[in-house]
Parts: sequence; C-alpha cells; structure tokens
Amino acid sequence: MKPWLLEILACPMDKHYPLNLTIFTIEDLDAFLQKVGNMEEMKGDLSFFFKNNIDDGEPDSSVAVINFDDSGKELLVFDTLVRKPSPAGAYLDGIQASIDELEPIVDLSDEKVSGTIASLLALKGNLQEVREAVSSAGSTAASQRKAIMALEGDIILLNWFKQAVEIESGVMTCAKCRRWFPIRDSIPQMLPDELRKEKYDKEFLEAWKDKMDPGIVKAGTPFHL
Repeated sequence: MKPWLLEILACPMDKHYPLNLTIFTIEDLDAFLQKVGNMEEMKGDLSFFFKNNIDDGEPDSSVAVINFDDSGKELLVFDTLVRKPSPAGAYLDGIQASIDELEPIVDLSDEKVSGTIASLLALKGNLQEVREAVSSAGSTAASQRKAIMALEGDIILLNWFKQAVEIESGVMTCAKCRRWFPIRDSIPQMLPDELRKEKYDKEFLEAWKDKMDPGIVKAGTPFHL
C-alpha cells in the first residue's frame, strides 16, 4: 500500500475520513534506507510518472519532478501529487494538504521511516514562507518558480515517500466506529463486516498484537481477541 492511498480511503461502514494508519513494516527496508534523501535515487523512482518523456521506461533521475508551465498568463505547477497544472498558490495548497495527510500515520517499522515522516510534517513552516512569497504583490513567474524550487528537495522527498514507498504490513483504524482494517502483503483490506473472516482476522491480531492499540486488540470491531 502506498501512503498516498490515505487520501482516498474511508471506513466502508460509516464513511469516516481520514483513517488512522499504523505501519508495522515497509517493503524492502534496505532499499528505503539507501534511497531516502538521495535526490538521484528518488527522482529515478518518480520518473515512472512521467514515462511518456522516457524512451525506454527505465528510471531517469534527469526527469523533473516539479514541473512548470509559464506559457500562459500565470505560472502553472504540477508534480506526482498535484497532477493538475495549477497556479503557484493552489499548487502549494495541494502540497500542504498532502503533508496534512501524513498526520494520522504512526510508524513502528524503523526510526528512519519515522524520522522521514516527522521531517515532512515539519515542512509546514517553510511552506508558509513560500506561500507568502508567491502571493506577494509584484511577484512574477520567475520569482514564484525560484521560491518553489527553494523547497525542491523537500517536495521531492514528499512525492517519493507518498508515491514510491510501499507499506508491507500495518493496520488502519476508524476513530468513529473502532473498526480496524489490516494491510497484508502490501494490500489494504477494506471489506465490510459481512465479508470478513473471523479466523483470518484473529490470526492477524495475534501476529501483530504487540504493535497494535490494546483497545483495538481487546475490543475492536468486527473481531477482537
């Protein structure tokens, strides 16, 4: 499961949004540790989203993640998270929303993963400064582009974490109804109660009970230990 899916997933029973997410493990932790913060590696992973610009479809770190269109009356910006070319202010609003969507995540997989999430949440302060710069009187397409590119490394990290990292195992919980939904083998299982299998779900609870909220383990819906 990619972290960006939290943007669209809601409880299938009461439609509550957002869900809380606890990460137990991520897929290929060694690769994560090698790539996180490495601009070339992260841009190579994200180049998949701009594959129409790549002849052989292989990772290409030269492909821009933050893209600008200054052919019209105002500067338009887009990336792998804010996919619709948008005015600079609206683009930054989209980045802000994407950061906010990390808040319901608790990581128990590795301190480097936890630290990455914390650093992205801390980006809010710098983002506000850039938002003020692009909306100031007299700002030009060139000055707006320069202000946004000052955050290039952080924005690439945000795009990469949400789009390229794969959550291997974890659990999502609904704060409203206390239902829980497992992530098994990188697949979020969002079945309604009537389609869930008690034996299967209790095996998951037993396997991960030490990392789960005791309240969910002992009294969660639809099954608990």
